Amino acid sequence: MDEFKKEEIIELFKAIDSARLMNAPGSKAALIGHGIMLGIREALELKKIKIEGITGAWYYEKDNEGNTKRQKSASQLIRKEGKTRETEMVAEGNTIGVRWTLEILGLVEEVSKDRKEFVKKYRKHQDEMIKSLLN
Repeated sequence: MDEFKKEEIIELFKAIDSARLMNAPGSKAALIGHGIMLGIREALELKKIKIEGITGAWYYEKDNEGNTKRQKSASQLIRKEGKTRETEMVAEGNTIGVRWTLEILGLVEEVSKDRKEFVKKYRKHQDEMIKSLLN
């Protein structure tokens, strides 16, 4: 994987995490965002690609004693919790995350419109935040 693709995946992951954190915990956007992050990690690990901060354990994945403990994947969540509104949204996000990652890696021919739209909205939001900080 070249550096450009790696940087694009890192930026996408950060943007999703930022968007997820701007929404209420348990909201549709937060759950789908979490699923997208899981999907990005899953796709990279399946392709044996390591990117620090995305593959492996995330910095906040800790148990009550502070030991590293990975969160369950979308499929593990559904097996454990059953099909609920929440697990289905995480699974939906997971599918999106896998697809977007494969698009960036060049393993899918067509770039999805939803990824283009997300990136466009996020960049606009970033620009607005920077302007508000400067004023």
